[in-house]
Amino acid sequence: MCLGLLALDERFSNVRPRRPKGGPDGGRDIEAVLDGSHLVWGGVGFRNNAIDSTDDKTWVRDKFRADADAALAERADLHGFVFFTNIDLTPGEVGDLEAYAKKAGIRFVEIFYRERLRIGLDSPKGLAYRYQYLRLPMSDAEQAAFFAQLGGRIEELLTGRFDQVDQQLARIEFLHECEKPVRHVAGVVTLDGGYTPNDLGHFRFLFAITKVGSEDPAPTLFVGGRDAYLVAQVPEGPILAFGEHVLIWSQAPDEPIQDTRLGVQARQRDFVSASHVSGKGPFKHLKDFDERTMMIWVTAPLFEKIESVAFYVNDYELFAADKSVLRSRGTPPIDVWRWQPPLTPEEEAVPWVAVGIQTDEPVKMRPELKQVHTMWQLPFGAYTPARSEYREYTLEAGQRRQQ
Repeated sequence: MCLGLLALDERFSNVRPRRPKGGPDGGRDIEAVLDGSHLVWGGVGFRNNAIDSTDDKTWVRDKFRADADAALAERADLHGFVFFTNIDLTPGEVGDLEAYAKKAGIRFVEIFYRERLRIGLDSPKGLAYRYQYLRLPMSDAEQAAFFAQLGGRIEELLTGRFDQVDQQLARIEFLHECEKPVRHVAGVVTLDGGYTPNDLGHFRFLFAITKVGSEDPAPTLFVGGRDAYLVAQVPEGPILAFGEHVLIWSQAPDEPIQDTRLGVQARQRDFVSASHVSGKGPFKHLKDFDERTMMIWVTAPLFEKIESVAFYVNDYELFAADKSVLRSRGTPPIDVWRWQPPLTPEEEAVPWVAVGIQTDEPVKMRPELKQVHTMWQLPFGAYTPARSEYREYTLEAGQRRQQ
């Protein structure tokens, strides 16, 4: 109870018991830090059946002096000493005890006599200790005061603990899922609004997941797409409708995985994506993406319309970043677009850019600038990917998700 009451005083921090189960206590029952820097020790002098008699007053005086002397004998440079007692003391008696301790060399003295204890226990913050240690029930008014002042903190504490449990369960579930085969992967570029084919023009995007520095050539999975618009017949006549050419392949082993043209009867799109569900490629299980390196390229006009980029494996979002941290770098992919039909001169005129992530790391010799990274690792040991709401990564499924 004394520990709790001392902790309620904002001047004290790191409040802890010395020997809560008994035994030699080195001159103190309590340790704490005053004002963030000064060491304070404390003693407790409670007497059974105290009635504030002369004998009680003599006993508490001797107890205080003995505890203060023991504390100084243990640590001569002790800054402060606090003392708790269930004996009620007058201001003069409190002053005499404080003077004794300060004369002995203690600079800070605080005495919690019975009336001070009562005031603390009857305060909204102390009501819980009063009930816990003295079994005194709270009235309706006291309950209202207690929850008005501390209800928010209790809710935060409970919510925080539930969040920790949820995080641990999510981690266990993810580690279990890591052993499962890859069913599908998807690279998704979300746009900052709805765009028609005329708005988007020619576009391309490419996600590359590789194993850097281990083998040559490094096992790599490429997930990309390009525009493949089609003419749709509508009551008012033919229109240019949205279409996409999904191209997925791998290196080491070198194999084509998917070459599919998809189209929807939609005049606008607010994302582009590419996916496969074949289970082919160099990474056979979800765990195989751990510690792999990701790179993303898009065409320059498409980059200006990006809201976010994300990469998914099975039902997990392994990587995601929004436009607040995205930066472009004029770095085209190197000899990787091997499974696509050759670009027309008009398409070739639309340049590639690498998608970079700006971090808080300063640039060498230019501390006012920040580092931009165009390669990122997927370290499962440092984070748990979130479960995504994606299930089928076709254009039709993407359209349903956006709606």
